[in-house]
Amino acid sequence: MKKDARLALFLIALLIGMTVAVNVLQARNESDIPLDSASAKPLGAKGLRLWLDEMGYTVSTRTLVDFEPPAGTSVVLMLEPSVSVTNRELETLESWVEEGGTLFVAGDGQNIQLVASFFDVASETVFAANASVTPLHPYLQRIAQWGAPELSPNIVFEPQTDTVIPLLQIDDGLVALAIPLGEGVVLLTALDAPFANYALQDNAELALNLLTFSGGVDAGTIWFDEWHHGVRTIVNPNAIVGPNAWLRHTRPGQALIYVGLLLFVLVLWQGRRFGRSIPLQTRQIRRAPLEYVTAIANLNRRAGNRAAVLSDYKRRFKRQIGARYQIDPTQPDPDFLAALRRANGHLDVDEIGRVIQRLNEAKSEGDVVAISAEVSDWLKSAKTMRVL
Repeated sequence: MKKDARLALFLIALLIGMTVAVNVLQARNESDIPLDSASAKPLGAKGLRLWLDEMGYTVSTRTLVDFEPPAGTSVVLMLEPSVSVTNRELETLESWVEEGGTLFVAGDGQNIQLVASFFDVASETVFAANASVTPLHPYLQRIAQWGAPELSPNIVFEPQTDTVIPLLQIDDGLVALAIPLGEGVVLLTALDAPFANYALQDNAELALNLLTFSGGVDAGTIWFDEWHHGVRTIVNPNAIVGPNAWLRHTRPGQALIYVGLLLFVLVLWQGRRFGRSIPLQTRQIRRAPLEYVTAIANLNRRAGNRAAVLSDYKRRFKRQIGARYQIDPTQPDPDFLAALRRANGHLDVDEIGRVIQRLNEAKSEGDVVAISAEVSDWLKSAKTMRVL
């Protein structure tokens, strides 16, 4: 078998292994989240979601970037939240209920007690194993026909206001109640078993009657709150802008990243070069000094540094002439020449002034070359030595 064929088989096996591993991890995570609408485990609520869908109700599990019921939602099902519900999220739900929504909260964990407390309903922990449930509202009187199922809630509710509507109770207290709020209603129940896969069949009518108590399920979408089961949308699909966000947050983009990684592994596996190798030079030829001088001159010419070059020559010329007599070379030209006359009356100050004047008036490159040569000769020649 050729090397390429073996590599192809290895990559296919790697992809299959990654797919199986992801599915196994997802299956394990299902059992860790009670009343998860995507979980088919005994404690999950996938059966409730599929059952409501089969009965013709509009069901949604969509999650947004920020917590809020999606547009068109009439009932929010918050089933045994595993993630703490913040006050800001509860305020969002409260405003939504006041506008006519129905919030259905079921469970007996600590997060349920926090939600109940927000709506002025106290709770108390109890140990009611196989407790008999008694209906307290005419809508639920048919519970007697169901054989009064025995359930085991861990908490009971203690309303703090008179506006609460009792629905179900056990010997220790209320386990289901309704709280009218604006145009909507909040339904609280400490019974979570009727909505779980393992007990839904025996408690289906109880679950349906609790869900339909307010009539909200017939008005719009039933939204399963998976936000508080840890399911979060990282980025809004409608807000993806640019190739970077498309690659990171869409399935086709992520697939391209995986393919690119596999191709990179393929290249490394086969040991192919990314380009033609360039041999190192064994002999280095050093440049002549004149080349550097020419290069700097060409750079100055291209950059238009003629005035700067002339200014440098003038500064060096005045500094070298005035150094012996301690004359400041930065002073204006007339003052500089007058100081030279006073320092040494034998100096050819007129000639020095002529050179400075030519440095000030040079315009073409030919003038720059000529005056530069003259300044160099002046500084290095015996004439300069005599002047100094």
